[in-house]
Amino acid sequence: MPFVRTIFLALAGLCGLFLLQAHAVEQVSGPVPNSNSEYQQLRNLGLGTEAVTVNGLTLKRDAGTFLLRSGTLCFVTPVLGKITGAVFIGDGSFTLDPPIASERAMLSLLSKEKEFSENFSQLVLRFTDLTYEDVKKAASPASGGCDASSLRDSQDAMRHNRMLKWNLDARILQDVLSPEPGAFFLAFIHGKKYNGKEIYAIDPHGAPPLIARVDPEEVEFRHTTRTSSACGPHFTCPTNTRKAWLPVLRQTA
Repeated sequence: MPFVRTIFLALAGLCGLFLLQAHAVEQVSGPVPNSNSEYQQLRNLGLGTEAVTVNGLTLKRDAGTFLLRSGTLCFVTPVLGKITGAVFIGDGSFTLDPPIASERAMLSLLSKEKEFSENFSQLVLRFTDLTYEDVKKAASPASGGCDASSLRDSQDAMRHNRMLKWNLDARILQDVLSPEPGAFFLAFIHGKKYNGKEIYAIDPHGAPPLIARVDPEEVEFRHTTRTSSACGPHFTCPTNTRKAWLPVLRQTA
């Protein structure tokens, strides 16, 4: 009996070793989280070699209008042949004109002025709409480049700022992989007048849940730091039939 017991224990040990080896092989050969090639390219996105000079370029996106008076705009590297972002260095302004009077009145509480008009010298754009094509039509090739630090700052904010933490790369990936044209647009505005960290976003899938969910609204404006935030107008795109208007200027500590 001791001999049989010894053989049984030996077999049990071999079976346990086999199971541990099989589990280890499964762990090594199993799928790696977020291993999609295009997703990884977006996660590690940097500035490419294409840059243009802009003078008096106007980009109107719903209720927001960007005026790039003069400067250089550098595009990010393409993913699947699609350009999904750019960095602007120069002199520009952003005006926000909500579509109804009550929204405009509430926005004036934030700006303390009748018109919300922000000035900036740095702007980071992320998009899947026709921004790249619109810029290329009105710009000329640039000889210089752009500092990529503002792009890295925007990536860091979306991944680590506790007030934001939204997977922008995954959202852009949806449109990159889609055969249909995208309509997403998001701007990180380094404002000089009101706040140095402002975000203006448009998404037909529903505005990004930055700080708090606002969908089914499709347009939003926020300014934020690591410790505080303020919500601007949330409203649907003019082409949308929904008429759900949310209050503005909800404050969070």
